Amino acid sequence: MQLEIDLQRQPHRLAPVVLAHRAAAHGFAAHLAPDAVTLDSGLADALPELGLTARAQAQAQAGAARGQRLRHLRVLIYADAAVGYPYHAYYAHALWSLGIEHRRVTAAEIVAGALDHTDLLIMPGGFATWGLDRAENVAGVDAAIARFIDEGGAYIGSCGGAFYLSSGRPGWLGLIPRKPLYSHEYLQPGVGLVNVDLAAGHALCAGLPDRIELPYYHGPIFAAASDDGCDAPALFGGLVMPSRLFIDNPIDAAHYRAAQQGQVAIIATRAQGRRVVLFSPHPEMGEFLRQGMATDHYVRHFLPIRGDKVMEQTLRFYEREDCIAFRLILNAVTYLDIHARDARPEADADSQHASAAGIDYARWQQIDQAWRTAAVRVAKHIAETEEPEFAELLDNELTRRRDEWDELNAWWSRPSNDATPAIAAELMNVLTEAIPSWAHSGQRPVEQLTLLELPLRLASACKRIAEHDRAIRNLQ
Repeated sequence: MQLEIDLQRQPHRLAPVVLAHRAAAHGFAAHLAPDAVTLDSGLADALPELGLTARAQAQAQAGAARGQRLRHLRVLIYADAAVGYPYHAYYAHALWSLGIEHRRVTAAEIVAGALDHTDLLIMPGGFATWGLDRAENVAGVDAAIARFIDEGGAYIGSCGGAFYLSSGRPGWLGLIPRKPLYSHEYLQPGVGLVNVDLAAGHALCAGLPDRIELPYYHGPIFAAASDDGCDAPALFGGLVMPSRLFIDNPIDAAHYRAAQQGQVAIIATRAQGRRVVLFSPHPEMGEFLRQGMATDHYVRHFLPIRGDKVMEQTLRFYEREDCIAFRLILNAVTYLDIHARDARPEADADSQHASAAGIDYARWQQIDQAWRTAAVRVAKHIAETEEPEFAELLDNELTRRRDEWDELNAWWSRPSNDATPAIAAELMNVLTEAIPSWAHSGQRPVEQLTLLELPLRLASACKRIAEHDRAIRNLQ
């Protein structure tokens, strides 16, 4: 017997996906289709605790499980000098919001063979743009990644990670035979929120509307081509708004229309045994980054026109873990067929759990204190630099963050929280690396608020995984 959960009929649409991935990690049968997950009926008693509902068993039994059979994936996110915080942390939030475990990997670890038993390598934005041997001053990283892809390993890259596989510069791998419009001088296009028009019927676009908005930070602009074995599941649509969030280089609307609109925003290929998805914009940045862009541009502009109530409602209803853009990343995993058992050699032991010690409570206290100290500093900065009406709105946003942090801190500080050890250990590492960014004095208040939001999103997504794992363990 099976349980089928409709993805469109749940209050949190990615929660069934989290459950499916966690079920697979615990050895239960779980299948993912574009519109539903199908689970072992033995999980039925976990659904009420998680706020999920399934189709009646008689209906679910009418057909076999649809979609891919999920398994526990071995996923690495590149994180070294070329890809520092927060770039890799955006992908951590996206993967944890989908229930997918991962660990970070460095250049030295890749040269030492870390990819030998890996299913998926994720290359976030950053300075892989120049090639990793050069950027890291470590010989053999580029060759190891190229060999991994040629031997069937799957690769997802965003922005700099998309440039890295392109053609046209000596430091790039050249595994995708297309040269972006801008290569070495990649800052030309600018920064903003853009519409991305999705191709109906493509696997990468399953379960999504015809277009979605994504943050864009100078990613590669590819021209359409039809004879290189690559799909173009998405094109750049209209410009939603320019932005100067973190990088004061807002998109010029006229330049965007002339050079970027209508060009390829996402490339996907399974040709010649290579399994690659490249995002020029950033689906992994989630809605809190979009919220930061909107606060700095849209809200700042319309606050005196529509008032604080309308603007606070706008900010309140950005999604946290159930971001629509994360569906692109989920679909990329499906498109690349990473769950296939014969995709990569099996490891003798699950290397992602070998050193998972779980929560270091002393270190969590240091993280908590650093976050609270940063919040005090941001409050002072808001009062000193912003106009009174806008400052009041930012203060309210800071209060919301403090309230959520208090709730998360109470949960993570409790020894009985049942946090999943491997995930908790990775979270501690990411948040420890984040601390210096919270103390940065050169950022504007909106940017500081956005950086204070990211640890909330990471800790919240990991907490949701822990709650799903606890509900599953209680059945065993």
